[in-house]
Amino acid sequence: MRLNVIVLAVLMSRCFAASLEIIVQPRDTQVGAVINPGSGVKVKLLDNLGKPLRNENIRIAIGANPPGNGRLAGTLTQTTDPGGTATFAGLRIGWVRDTH
Repeated sequence: MRLNVIVLAVLMSRCFAASLEIIVQPRDTQVGAVINPGSGVKVKLLDNLGKPLRNENIRIAIGANPPGNGRLAGTLTQTTDPGGTATFAGLRIGWVRDTH
């Protein structure tokens, strides 16, 4: 079974970013498998002059298809590097089990 990543939300901790670029998109992934095992998911944070914002905490969350059945696991908060890029390696999607 595959989950299709349909939403990528990034929450910045304290900065006023002008833009956020998704450098490496999450790909369709088997349940429980690492998303983009070679590269992770990468985003780049830029200020209003197009300069990278470094040392900013970014939290990632994804929506899954079908809605409500998937849960993101792994390190969900990363800090941008000097180039403004945050890399989320080791992310996995698992099923939320019904307790009924």
